[in-house]
Amino acid sequence: MEEQMKLNISKILAPAVEICRIYDEEEGSTRYTDQLRKDILHVLAYLATVGSVNVTEVDFVNTVTESLFDILSLSDYAYRMKLNCDEYGDNIPQSIVMVLTKEYEDEGFPLTFYPKTRKIYTMFKELGYSLIVVDGVEEQKELDRLNRLTNTIIKYILKQESIDYLSFDKVSATVKLNGVEYEKKQDFFFCDTKGTDSIKSSAEAKEAVKEAIEYSVEDILDEVNKLIGLDNVKREINNYVNFIKIQKMREERGFKVPAIGLHLVFTGNPGTGKTTIARKIGQIYKALGLLSSGHMIETSRAGLVAGYVGQTAEKVMNVVESAIGGVLFIDEAYTLSNSESETDFGQEAIDTLLKVMEDRRGEFAVIVAGYTEPMERFLSSNPGLRSRFNRTICFEDYQPKDLVRIFEKFCKDNQYKLTQDAVEKITEHYSKPRDDEESFANARDVRNLFEKALTKQANRLAAMTDVTDEEIVTLHAVDL
Repeated sequence: MEEQMKLNISKILAPAVEICRIYDEEEGSTRYTDQLRKDILHVLAYLATVGSVNVTEVDFVNTVTESLFDILSLSDYAYRMKLNCDEYGDNIPQSIVMVLTKEYEDEGFPLTFYPKTRKIYTMFKELGYSLIVVDGVEEQKELDRLNRLTNTIIKYILKQESIDYLSFDKVSATVKLNGVEYEKKQDFFFCDTKGTDSIKSSAEAKEAVKEAIEYSVEDILDEVNKLIGLDNVKREINNYVNFIKIQKMREERGFKVPAIGLHLVFTGNPGTGKTTIARKIGQIYKALGLLSSGHMIETSRAGLVAGYVGQTAEKVMNVVESAIGGVLFIDEAYTLSNSESETDFGQEAIDTLLKVMEDRRGEFAVIVAGYTEPMERFLSSNPGLRSRFNRTICFEDYQPKDLVRIFEKFCKDNQYKLTQDAVEKITEHYSKPRDDEESFANARDVRNLFEKALTKQANRLAAMTDVTDEEIVTLHAVDL
């Protein structure tokens, strides 16, 4: 390999290597350097094995990592380590996590900017691109893989810096926090307009940014449409938003507009995303100018019904007051009307809620949720309910393939991965007919299965000696 190329590689590696060397010296270990070398090898193998592997790229890998691969052995290594697939780009290199954690520990509080971690990120980006062009051909598939990986890394860093990756550009030039005006600065840093003070912690920055960001309807719908499954729900919400948009357009042009009802009914089994969607509805209402804040207050029968005469109405009014400007989400709402006892005050809660919905029309939205048949009986129990809740969205159970994807997402979010036999076992588990169809908790059941798998894996690994990093992040069929 040309000397100039070797010199360029050394310059790219130097900042990251020095950071890890210093951290190792402080600890009297080599774990930062060892992890960085491992991650560099994995990233380069991930990029080099797009399509056919060529000799030039193998030489590049060997020069950087001081290895002795040939085409066959590098391909085999990438296959065994599962590096030869696009999905590897969704993983965060452990060296990134380790350096960011060390930066956090050294400062003693969350930062709004992690300069050392960003140097590691820059190294991966520049080194990856150098590999792609080393053979004189800039292949799009290799660029796509590199972009996928670097996007995963920078989103992780920005999340730790508590600045929303997609929303920072939506913040105006200044934001306010505790009555003080702050200017937006480069590198996600804020300082007051007089230049005498700064927001030092990411928690403060996040609070200021959260207040300043105005999400568009398109942003929110994009998040909804990216959720796993829920095809019917997505269709209903998109239709509903289109209806509201056109009614607002008619109003702006002077045409008659029917009253837009903000209140909704969600029916379906537990764990089908009703709470998540309710929160998104609040954001949509705010983005469309229908509600002032769009926040969500979640409650149930216990939060609305008291044990003595006169207390229930007060309880309902207090909850409603906290929801003004946003959404009041009542889970298992049918429990308000399913008692025939004379001392039950569920009906009083319903009557009070109906009255305040009328008195404060347009100031907040109510979403009632629960199982399909009990909710139908609930709506039929009072003519006022049916008239105020005239739009129902049905949340169907997740399909087996969606439940598998949810399990995989739990793994990804918690830095675990599944072997192929584990994926097959999960698929088989959720493809079988269920005896407890009515009580099946969908995504909640998946979470329970995931947590049980972690316990089984921990018990299995605890009996082993010299547990490798690969073993500690991998779930096998035996763990399920």
